[in-house]
Parts: sequence; structure tokens; C-alpha cells
Amino acid sequence: MLTLGCVVVNDGCTFAEEIDPNNMVDQLKDKIKAKMGYSFPAPELTLYVAKMDAAWLQDDCESDAIKPYLIEANKMKPLHQLCSQRFNFTEGMDEGDIHVVVEVPPHRWNELQPGGEGGVIPFADGVEGLGKSTLGRHYVRRSRKEWKYRFAKQPTVFEEALGTCHTVHLESARGQLLTPSFDAVLIHMLVEKLRGMFANPPAILASPPASVFAFLDRLTDEVDSLFLVLDEIGAAFTDASLSDLDSHERFIAFCDDVVCQWCDMPYVFFVLVGRGSFLGLVETNMTTMRKYFLCRFGLNRLRPPDIKTIMQRTFIEVGGPTIQEACAVDDTQLEGVAQRLFDQTCGHPGALVEAFKTCASYSALMAYRVPADAVDQALVFDMLTKHKAVVGEMLMKMLR
Repeated sequence: MLTLGCVVVNDGCTFAEEIDPNNMVDQLKDKIKAKMGYSFPAPELTLYVAKMDAAWLQDDCESDAIKPYLIEANKMKPLHQLCSQRFNFTEGMDEGDIHVVVEVPPHRWNELQPGGEGGVIPFADGVEGLGKSTLGRHYVRRSRKEWKYRFAKQPTVFEEALGTCHTVHLESARGQLLTPSFDAVLIHMLVEKLRGMFANPPAILASPPASVFAFLDRLTDEVDSLFLVLDEIGAAFTDASLSDLDSHERFIAFCDDVVCQWCDMPYVFFVLVGRGSFLGLVETNMTTMRKYFLCRFGLNRLRPPDIKTIMQRTFIEVGGPTIQEACAVDDTQLEGVAQRLFDQTCGHPGALVEAFKTCASYSALMAYRVPADAVDQALVFDMLTKHKAVVGEMLMKMLR
């Protein structure tokens, strides 16, 4: 059997596929379609050999490094055997090698969003400091930069719509959406935010309709596409008088009554970001009672290998040294520094940034400690008191 490393040019997704080397390229397309869950016919996929100058593409490459492989000479012919495509391995694949570039036809890309017949409500929760707000505010801006490298052909209508979006960042106050009328609160937030975004404010801001759906529908007619970032969504449904179950119920009602409708609006894109203990109760699977499901973004802490990579590849300034070079950390010391920073910061991106700003040498990095005032002890206490039983059980296990 042959193990092939694959990358989807449209979204950068990487995966491994095992197949008989005597199979045809067309059969590999069938396997890729099944693995990725594509609904369109497998022959519409275009596959390219990811090899140039006797070297395979690597899975940690930048997106612009993929484009040179999308040439006619590298295109894999459907009725040719895989063993004739320069895949003559004798010892299996090397770690990190990409052998096949998978191109989804542009007119099919907007069909690849999950959700079956329902819509998808994306949200990002998790502990503080993982960059949820930054993700929301800069998602479209980053996408615009990436698309010119990722797509060898002209962008689709979907890509063009998202690429010309106005990003509207709405930050909720504590308990702000615990009101009888979601529409009234959201329209007020939108009007206040949008007034400062345009030199000539849209006419609809002067006399908005009562429904936020109607408001957004008419607004996009005037200003084109919108990307809404609903920040602090956890705080918006949190109040001292409510249990997590109560907050969860109100959040689901908000999704049912308001956000679900946005899934059907072709020029409205959105993401919900924030932190709330009740979000742990949110199921991300589709249910028969609703025509949408919630998709949780995986924002995680940075582990020692990630910290090591950051130090090796992050430049202090354009054309300047990397963090590793600036702090004079040699390769034999790098692993120890990464472990030390992880132990001190717990892998929080924000805390790591502070460490890199503060330390200018190997000795400083190894001696670094997170300042005591960097943690809001009152906030930690308030959070822990809600989970006294669980925390008590964890402490007892640690003492055994």
C-alpha cells in the first residue's frame, strides 16, 4: 500500500491517504471525496504531483508556496496508475511530506460548508487570552491576503463577497442580551457601530426597521457584504441571578430566533466569540429539532513544540533577527526555553507575547516568571466559587 500526504489548496487542510499504488488516479479522487465528505462528483477534483526539483512539498509551507505546483506538467491524469506518477516509494512517506495537491473547482467551493440542509453558526469560546477577539476582527482581512495565493483561478462569487466585507465588531456588555427583544438590542448596537464606519452613513441608520433581519437585508443592499463579529457573547447571556442552564436556554433561543436567519442571508457572514461557563453545555451536533448546528473553533493553548517553532520563525522586525537569534538561544537550549515558558505561561498567547517583549537573553527567558499582578485574583475567585465541588475534588486527587 502507498501512503500519500495531501493538501487541499482551497483551505490548506492536510491529511494522509492510503491506497494501492496500482490504482488509477481516478480511484484516488474517489477516496479523497469520501474522506473529505464532498457532495460533488469526484472527477471534478484536480490533483497535482507536489514534487519539484526532486523534493516534495512540506506540510508547514506557506500558502503561496503551493501555487507553483498548480501547473499542467504536474497534473495527474485520471486514467493513469499512481505508480506512474513519481510515487515509487520503498520505505513509506517521510514525516511532513506532501505528495498530492488537491484542487476543488471554484464553483464548488461555497458548497463545502458543513451542515447538511441546515446552516452553521460558528463560535469560539475558551479561556481568556487565546485570541478569540483578534480572530474575529482580522479574519476577513487575513482571508483577503491569503486568497491571492491560494486560488490559482478567478475567485467565485462567494469569495468575492466575503473578500469585500465590512467587518462590524460588536462587543456585548454583561447581560445585554437577556432582554425580551433581541432585535431591539442588536439594531441599537449595529446603528451605533455603523455610524462611525462610513463617511456618508447609510440612509437606513436614520430609520431602522424593527426586525434585525430586515435591517441587515436592506443594509447589505446599500453597503454590500457584512462580516459581523459578536464579541463577549458569553457575557451577553450571563447574570449573577441566572444558572448556567438558564443562560444556555437564552443563548439557544437567540440562535433559534435571530442568528439562524443570518445563515440564509447571502451577504451576511458572522462569528460568535467570547467565554461563558454555560457554553460548555452547548452541543455542536445537528439536532432534528433545529435547522442549524453550532461549529466550535478550536483555539488552543500553545504547547512547547509550538513555542519552539514560534521562536525559530518569528522575526522581531521585518528583515531583523528571529526571537531565537535576538535572545542568543542556541539549538541545544531551545527545547528547555520552550518548556520553561510553557510552565510559566500555561501556553497563553498573550502571556507568551509579554515574555518575549520582556526578555532579551537566554538567562532572562529561563528566569522568567509571570508577574503576580497579571492575574486578576478576584476574577479567578469568582469563577472558582461557581465550581467549588469540582475544584475540591481535583485538589483532593492532587494531594493523594
